[in-house]
Amino acid sequence: MFIAIILNLLQCYTSPYLEAVKHYEGFFATPYKCPAGVWTIGYGHTKGVTANTTPITKAEGHVLLLGDMMDAGLDVLRLAGDTLQDTDDAVAAANRFAALASWTFNLGAANLASSTMLKRIKEKRWEEAAKEMLRWNKATVNGVKKVLPGLVKRRRSEAHFFLTGEVILF
Repeated sequence: MFIAIILNLLQCYTSPYLEAVKHYEGFFATPYKCPAGVWTIGYGHTKGVTANTTPITKAEGHVLLLGDMMDAGLDVLRLAGDTLQDTDDAVAAANRFAALASWTFNLGAANLASSTMLKRIKEKRWEEAAKEMLRWNKATVNGVKKVLPGLVKRRRSEAHFFLTGEVILF
C-alpha cells in the first residue's frame, strides 16, 4: 500500500499533465489577484501570498507548483485513493489521479469532498465523473458567479486526460 501511495504522489511530479497545469495557470513573477480576487504568484500558488510578496523566478514558481500539486495529490489520495487504486489498469489509475490532482489544486479539497464527481468516482462511473468535472467552470467575480472561458478549457482538458491519458490543450 505504501509503495502505491508513493507512486501515485510521484505522478504529481512526472505526469505529462503537469505541463498542462502550467499552461492553464500561466506564470506570474509578481503577485496578482486572480479573477476570484485571491492573491496569487507563480503557477497559481496562493498560500501566504500578499501584495507585498517578493517576485519569484520561473524555477521558484516550478518548485512552488510541485509542492502545491503534492498537497493536492495527498488530498486526492485521502478522498479517492482507495477507489483509484482498486483497478487492474495502473495507467488509467495514474491518469485519473493526475487529472484529479490538477482539479483539486485549482478548486480545493473541500470542493472535491462535497462533489458529485467524487461520488461517481467512488462508484467507478468514470464517464459520469468526467462529465461532473466539466461543471466546475465558474468563479465568483465581483460577487457574481461567472463561467470563465479559461476554466471551461481547463475542465475539458482535465476530463479528457482523466478518461484517455491524452493531454489536449483547449
